[in-house]
Amino acid sequence: MAAATQQATGKIKRAPSKRKRHGRRWWWLAGVTLALSVGAALVLHLRPEWLQALRVAAGVAQPPKPTARPRKASARSRSAGTRLFERAVVPLVRDYVFAHYGDFAASRLTFRDLKTHLAESMHVPYEELQTDELSEVIEDAVDVIANKCDGGQTPAEDCATALGFDLAGL
Repeated sequence: MAAATQQATGKIKRAPSKRKRHGRRWWWLAGVTLALSVGAALVLHLRPEWLQALRVAAGVAQPPKPTARPRKASARSRSAGTRLFERAVVPLVRDYVFAHYGDFAASRLTFRDLKTHLAESMHVPYEELQTDELSEVIEDAVDVIANKCDGGQTPAEDCATALGFDLAGL
């Protein structure tokens, strides 16, 4: 019967092929997979800490060692001008904090008050004290006092003694 159909029309009739539909799906799937792969590679390139986290999770790499304080530069890496500023400002910061120790202990002493006092004492414009490098020096000086004095919970005399500061001059 198939031969009769072929002879009458000259062509063999076949059922519609499913290849086209499956072929389109394959290309679509390949395109989505490629897009996801490129996106993941781009993200891992832009965020190397994520790649490191994946390596640690897979057991291929060791976790990185934590750093103490990555935000602040060490005293050695500061410029010579900043080190000179530090030598001049640390005694002034201590004088001011201990002169206003009650406010410091009650957390009412602000960096704005302190910087205003420093600007007047050093004859420096307030805006100059707002630069990142100089602000960091002032913050470090206050942090030392706050850490030694437990944020103002230690009596002023004991705190001054721990820092090697003489309160008699105030």
